[in-house]
Amino acid sequence: AIKSKSASTLRYNTFFAVFSLLKDEQNSVIRLRIFRKGEVKQIEVKRVISMPFYWQHYMLPTQKYKEINDSTIYINFSKASIAFIDSLSPVMGKKKFVICDLRGYPNGNHSFLSHFLTSDDTAKSWFQIPQIIFPNYERVRYSLSGWNLKKTAPWTSKLIFIIDQEVVSYGESFMSIVENYKLGIIVGDSTAGTNGNMNAFNLPFDATVIKFTGMNATKLNGSKLVGVGIVPNVTIKPTIEGIKGHRDEMLDKAIEISSHYEKYKGY
Repeated sequence: AIKSKSASTLRYNTFFAVFSLLKDEQNSVIRLRIFRKGEVKQIEVKRVISMPFYWQHYMLPTQKYKEINDSTIYINFSKASIAFIDSLSPVMGKKKFVICDLRGYPNGNHSFLSHFLTSDDTAKSWFQIPQIIFPNYERVRYSLSGWNLKKTAPWTSKLIFIIDQEVVSYGESFMSIVENYKLGIIVGDSTAGTNGNMNAFNLPFDATVIKFTGMNATKLNGSKLVGVGIVPNVTIKPTIEGIKGHRDEMLDKAIEISSHYEKYKGY
């Protein structure tokens, strides 16, 4: 059977493709047709790892928190709760830089950003839910909202954020706040460009599920987010050599930025 999956960006489709390849029994065979320079090759490989294993050990950073050096700490926002992050405030008070890893999905911790706002967040219309009353999509009105974060007790550390194509939905809302208020240097690869509440329905007599975004989600300034995403200030993508060597090249770049901050702070 031929299966297809839609995505708002090629990078998010690639992300889906990896999971589709691994979504079967471990050690089962994957049959691939590779198109290259007008030629077609057919190869077989084994699924030596499962999808959950790949997600936990290759996609998501494993550490919740670590001290990089005397001036820099690292926080994994897919694992650290806001209570845990708040407990680190005495440590952060002694550190000049915080590397915030957004790869994965934030763990309900976006209020962290309130400590770095210079004024209250006043963007109130970047979530737009259509109110459809009349037929043919006429006279549509929208229910508008935002996060309305309030400035709280300031923390003085400089922030460096790591993102990539797996940052989606809540993660992109988080990073939209960062981008709009220029809360730190963003490093890595562009995010999925996919945000907004999801609607879904099944086709009759078929296993096909149709999913679509029922909310128009923009960036805080009203510009397009879906299909665009959050674009990093400093682009870095994993290399084959880095993957083979089990190196986290995005984190390495973030650490480099913290060590040479004056070079990058204009972003």
